[in-house]
Amino acid sequence: MIRTAGEEDIPGIVKLMNECFRTYRSWGLNEEKFREWLRSDPGVSLDGTYLHIEGDKIAAMVQVVEREIKVEREFFRTAGIANVCTGPEFRGRGLARELLEHALVDSLERGYELSALLAGYGEIAHSLYRKLGFRDVYFTRYGIMVQDELKKLPEAEGVRYATEEDAEGMLKLYERRIRELDGVVKRNLDYFIEKLIRRTFWHTFFYSEEKGALVFDDGKIRGYALVMRGTLPGQGIVREILFDDSETAYSLLSASASVLRAKSLKIFAPEDELELLGVETFKEPEVYMFKPLRGELPPMEKPYIFYSDRW
Repeated sequence: MIRTAGEEDIPGIVKLMNECFRTYRSWGLNEEKFREWLRSDPGVSLDGTYLHIEGDKIAAMVQVVEREIKVEREFFRTAGIANVCTGPEFRGRGLARELLEHALVDSLERGYELSALLAGYGEIAHSLYRKLGFRDVYFTRYGIMVQDELKKLPEAEGVRYATEEDAEGMLKLYERRIRELDGVVKRNLDYFIEKLIRRTFWHTFFYSEEKGALVFDDGKIRGYALVMRGTLPGQGIVREILFDDSETAYSLLSASASVLRAKSLKIFAPEDELELLGVETFKEPEVYMFKPLRGELPPMEKPYIFYSDRW
């Protein structure tokens, strides 16, 4: 039986997610954290969580996370697909595909115009998504700044930790930058504060070694960076950086390396920013995929998704 979730399903949902995803197990996902995610992210609901029930067990699940995503100069109501999983004892029967097909049909009926997701390129799930009509539009790219380059950065003057009062200025900077990008998520002030300042949730809803947001402030917010520790010794991650000019960018990177005590920085940013920073760039086997739920998929000249907006 396929149905949407209710409050009584939360214990079973949490159990299944911990069984299926290493990240949730390592983070310690529990019912309290799951409910906090539901409270904090208006794009997530139990009514958008689809379950395949067998007996008294949740055999498989798919979540739809609602976002508004920009393509060309318009924002489209988008069904973001997340947490597609099947319990170990129910695998090999096509339950996830059946559930995903159901969720896509229901999303169309609910008025969504697009569906989008992120997948590992070449993995089994990637092949399934292609068969269901999803198209590859962007491969994750990042830059690396090594220790010798970090030592040449200027002192991080004018950089401090962000507060909620900075969110409006940071949001205006974000809105200016995304004018030329496709695939980016529309943010409002509440979303910005919850996700980037209070850091209630990101990349679904967990944080790992998070250090928060830095801003360059000389009376006006001219740039910001969202930073966290990497998985490798001495590695820092800049998961989002936006700036008015290169001087601001280098000050933010210098501050990022300092607060993380990093010997190298892995920097996620749009290609134009990476080129301006002059860093070596690399591609991960991870792809941003889209499927139109009605009509054709509009062309995307500069597709990108900010690391912080992944669901």
